[in-house]
Amino acid sequence: MEEKWLQWIPFKGAEYTKYIESLNYTYDGVEIILFLEFSDSKLTEKVSLKFNIEYASICDERSKLMLLKCLYSNYPEDFFSKGRLFFIENSKLIKYLEKESGGIMKSFELKHYVLMDDDDVFDIISHGEPEVKIMKK
Repeated sequence: MEEKWLQWIPFKGAEYTKYIESLNYTYDGVEIILFLEFSDSKLTEKVSLKFNIEYASICDERSKLMLLKCLYSNYPEDFFSKGRLFFIENSKLIKYLEKESGGIMKSFELKHYVLMDDDDVFDIISHGEPEVKIMKK
């Protein structure tokens, strides 16, 4: 099966994610703070996503130019305007990690998420969905 990128809307307003403000790695996972800026007003909000991770990587979008080119050619023109949080079905990265682990990870129910902002691409392989918390400003 071919890898498929889907818009991921874990909370109301996810499409207004402007940038990733911070990333905090702890013993029990990774917490990512998203900064949201609503286009129809001056309102802003912060959202915390806490993942129970198996794998995470961060890179500048320049390192993913071929991936971005592929996405732009295989998805509708407005794909990225609907938000920059994605869930990946049939993930090539999960398949790679299952192979690299000698098959141990095949028994895990892993999920692949990608978070993008103007400069960075975050790949997260997680056990289940993240905990979502709307933060007060």
